[in-house]
Amino acid sequence: MSEPSAPKPVKLIVSLISGDENIIASVAGKLSQVYGGIDFMSKLIRFNKTDYYEAELGKSLVRRFVTFEKLVE
Repeated sequence: MSEPSAPKPVKLIVSLISGDENIIASVAGKLSQVYGGIDFMSKLIRFNKTDYYEAELGKSLVRRFVTFEKLVE
């Protein structure tokens, strides 16, 4: 049998979706204050393969992936 152990630190990957690019930039900045510097930020990607989030977030959504230098536990 295996023995439980503490998890190892891992890379935090965040997917931000909004109809407003400024909100994505603002949230990414606030997350970097908590999780450390951003070491990768994807280009803005049109999020148009589903209308699942339209009622809550509106139309013309974009997505951006962000990762951080500091690992999380």
